[in-house]
Amino acid sequence: MDLDGYSAWERHMVAVCAAAPDAESALATMALDAASLRTWTGGGAVLVVAVARLPRETVHGPPHASLAISLAAYREAMQCVSQEMRPEPDEAGLAEAFTAHVVPEWHRFPAPLRRYVAAKAFASWTAYQGRGIATIVRGLEAALAIVRVEAARQCRDAGAPLDAERLKQAFRQADFVLNHLAVGEELADAWSVAESM
Repeated sequence: MDLDGYSAWERHMVAVCAAAPDAESALATMALDAASLRTWTGGGAVLVVAVARLPRETVHGPPHASLAISLAAYREAMQCVSQEMRPEPDEAGLAEAFTAHVVPEWHRFPAPLRRYVAAKAFASWTAYQGRGIATIVRGLEAALAIVRVEAARQCRDAGAPLDAERLKQAFRQADFVLNHLAVGEELADAWSVAESM
């Protein structure tokens, strides 16, 4: 991938986040677009043109009704944290808190959730440490998954529904895990499994 091609893909991801109705739909659209771009082999149109030909419509990505997939992504990220820095497991009651306190309120925050995904898509280190664009999308999915887990933790600890302040704290905690605790190269390596799917 050349610099112009990657810049076009990065702009495309941010544009998808702006156009999609919610973060799940943005991620579903990017996953389809990444699969489409993976068929590009060069030798014909340049990558910038291939990105420009991607559909402008977004596809529907359903909201998560349970925390199971998100907890799996969270645990995968925790495996990329050195043993001495890894926090003690704290998952008691998270699934129940997610169902009771996060799911009913999640739809109230489409803009901040889309912006969070867009911020992770822009200038992503995964682009340099991973093995392709599917890895980048997998990393974005993992970031949103960790936000779900941290939102459930905030709501569980407060015994209250998701609100703007608890979501902000979930963003902060997710970034702490991804940017300060976990080793970036190991995260990218784990997410690179998406390239063989």
